[in-house]
Amino acid sequence: MSDFLNGLQAILGTNKKNPMFAVYRDAQKGELHVYYGFELLEVVPDDKSAPRFKLMVAQLYNAGVKGLTLIEVFGVDPKSMRKWGRALKSGDPETLVKALQGRGNRRITPEIKAYLRRRFPILYAENPRNYSSRMRREIAKIFDVKLSGEGLRPLFHELKAQLNCNQSGLPENEKDCEQTATSNDDVPQPFTLPQSTTSSTADAADDPPDAPQPSRISPAPDSIQALRKAEQPSAKKGASAV
Repeated sequence: MSDFLNGLQAILGTNKKNPMFAVYRDAQKGELHVYYGFELLEVVPDDKSAPRFKLMVAQLYNAGVKGLTLIEVFGVDPKSMRKWGRALKSGDPETLVKALQGRGNRRITPEIKAYLRRRFPILYAENPRNYSSRMRREIAKIFDVKLSGEGLRPLFHELKAQLNCNQSGLPENEKDCEQTATSNDDVPQPFTLPQSTTSSTADAADDPPDAPQPSRISPAPDSIQALRKAEQPSAKKGASAV
């Protein structure tokens, strides 16, 4: 296994209390390799702000790895570590997402967000595969702030969804576009309408509203009698002429 892990630095080894989990650091790629025994379990970014990094710490904490060891190795806050572990145990996706997000990335200021929203469509159109690294270089040069790709991923995902939404031309405003983008994400929805209710609602929406019928003006009875009297003399004249 030492040959296989050549170039990786062991930062968390096995012991009596932790006989299975080991973590190795790839300094060149900025990654952490998590092993369960001799099997590679996952590869996560070596970034404490990344959700996958926090999830890895939560999994190790819940698996029984000593908390003090995790704090020393990964430099995490003990309260945050326990919060991540409890959220993971809860089995509630929304609770887990909130716990992993924390208070948000404070380095992404409103000015940086505005710059991202302005530059993203241009950089994404030029190079859809390498826009993230170029965007981070520009932010570092202009704002003197280094941001990770993992930390910017949620915002990039939102901007990409809005861009696709605007290109389709379906929504009429940005709010509708954001709602469309959110509905396409793998986000737990609060509720779903039953099928029968949905179909009836759709049918009702397809049916056009009842158009107002034009009112028919009926002649008054006095007018009818006057017309009849006016026609009688002409009929008599016609008969006498014959």
